[in-house]
Amino acid sequence: MLQEESIKVAEAIEANLQLVDSVIQTLRSFIASGMDWTDLGELVKDEAKKGNPLAKAIVRLRLDVGMVTIGLRPVGIDIDIYASAHANARRYYESKKVAAVKQEKTIQAASKALRSAERKIALDLKSTQNNTAVITKIRKPFWFERYLWFVSTENYLCVAGRDAGQNEILVRRYLKKGDAYVHADLHGAASVIVKNISPDAPIPPMTLHQAGTMSVCQSRAWDSKIVTSAWWVTDSQVSKTAPTGEYLGTGSFMIRGKKNWLPPVQLVYGFGILFRVDEE
Repeated sequence: MLQEESIKVAEAIEANLQLVDSVIQTLRSFIASGMDWTDLGELVKDEAKKGNPLAKAIVRLRLDVGMVTIGLRPVGIDIDIYASAHANARRYYESKKVAAVKQEKTIQAASKALRSAERKIALDLKSTQNNTAVITKIRKPFWFERYLWFVSTENYLCVAGRDAGQNEILVRRYLKKGDAYVHADLHGAASVIVKNISPDAPIPPMTLHQAGTMSVCQSRAWDSKIVTSAWWVTDSQVSKTAPTGEYLGTGSFMIRGKKNWLPPVQLVYGFGILFRVDEE
């Protein structure tokens, strides 16, 4: 970064200290709760669409290096989320002092790297003359593979969140007309959605029972060895709107109307490995 740019960035941070600190604290609280980074990114996008000012200020997340890019006019600024807004501003002021030295070192390093790269390219070209490259196409993961999921014995896709953040995204984004929402009144029970093959047709009882088993096995019933039941409702019965004076946290939903209780489930859970051998 040029010296003039460092000054502009530091001044922009100082002019928006409250916003920068709020973004930092919010991200750190979600990370501390154990939320998956990919899910956190999706949650930021959803909140930005809803007009959340903090989410709208976030341009890009780079949580692997502890950074977030915040859009502050006239520049986008990289912020260290493990430092305060003041500390971030001070870092940019200090970078100005060493910018000239770094620039010279960068030029020297770039020149050296270029010469090294040229030598490597020459060797690689010579080596590839006698070798045939093999290109393997990497399969694009399906959307549900980031969640817990299985296909029922009647070929219905059942998907559950791994945590509260995933539950929130799963229900908001993928619970559609004709789908079923399956849950259990136990701590840790998974929110499971059953994707209906035909929105106008009922989902078979066996599939709902299997989805209920998944929800219960993800709860404290597994460790406590409690035999209990799950329940299911239609998509239209699931709401994010809480009664007046109440608040629904991340991953929590309001159920309107009657719950359809399923038979008690056995605490039996299996895992399998699926190989896809052909695009067809």
